[in-house]
Amino acid sequence: MRSLRGNDIRKALFILTGGGVGDLLLSSPIMEALKRHSPGCVVKCWVNPRHKPILGGNPHVDGYLDFSEVGFSEALKTIRRERFDLAIIPWTTSRAAWLVYLAGVRYRVGQAGRLLYSWTFTHPVTVRSRLGDTKSHWVDCQLDYARALGCEASDAKPYLRVSDEERVRARALLRANGARVGERMCCLHIGREVPVNLSNWPVSKFAAAGIAISRELGFRIVLTGSGSELPVIAEAATGIGDAAINLAGKTDLRMLAAVIGEMDVVVCPDSGPSHIAAALGIPAVSIFAMRCDLPDRWRPYEDAHRVVVVRDFHCAKERCIREKCDYYECLTAIDEREVLRAVAELTTAGVR
Repeated sequence: MRSLRGNDIRKALFILTGGGVGDLLLSSPIMEALKRHSPGCVVKCWVNPRHKPILGGNPHVDGYLDFSEVGFSEALKTIRRERFDLAIIPWTTSRAAWLVYLAGVRYRVGQAGRLLYSWTFTHPVTVRSRLGDTKSHWVDCQLDYARALGCEASDAKPYLRVSDEERVRARALLRANGARVGERMCCLHIGREVPVNLSNWPVSKFAAAGIAISRELGFRIVLTGSGSELPVIAEAATGIGDAAINLAGKTDLRMLAAVIGEMDVVVCPDSGPSHIAAALGIPAVSIFAMRCDLPDRWRPYEDAHRVVVVRDFHCAKERCIREKCDYYECLTAIDEREVLRAVAELTTAGVR
């Protein structure tokens, strides 16, 4: 594979339609590395429309394409018409690989090792996890796609900013729901981008952590989550009591980021909000409970974080797959005192 010169790339297509908000945010440094390598390059993104807002205001993104409701032929025509020099597909799918190949995109970067389509890439990249690497952070794994092109990628980071207007709106939302000026706040986001309900999610364990953080460190607990999680978060709010502020269903993705930006600390299972917090410079505590979790790979990328790993639980299932778990028993082994200590360390509060 030859490295590309900066002037080889005038227009690029970045494709990442799978995964969650965290996956997109942790892949965004690829675009920064590309822009540094080719400063005049125009970068367009084809991403999940639900996650697109997380890239709002990103200076390394120049536009978007959306083929979620478009057939293969129409998508192919559009990509041809755009005349891209380069396509980068870190979350590789057969559809995306064949589209950029048939559209005649000159340079194509994607995952190696896929029998049906990896041969279509001019720059196939072996994902480190396929080599048994479980320690490299996912940002560094993703930046291998930029390195394959010859891009310098040593200090590229996930980019996320909220506007002054969004900050004002977030503060107004918090005040309208009972937050007081000057009080310290902890965002407790108990969902994890998998379906959760009162029958399969150990709400009491998260509530216990919220109670400890509130009583012993003096934080207001701001509960966030999607509209589909309302019953779960309402139950947690009831358990925490007067210290809780329930914002479930009251924030879109941008407003969630703005609310997180107002926090002193964020506590959540391994999920998107921890990566949002890290990108905004907010300390984060990530809870890794499942056997399939890889804390070194999926921890918040910035230094201001702590990882709480559930160690004293053995899952009886042979395969641990978060999307297919019926009851997340491992989460019942969360030690709220360990979560409390992690919050205290990050906020230099000291446990009373």
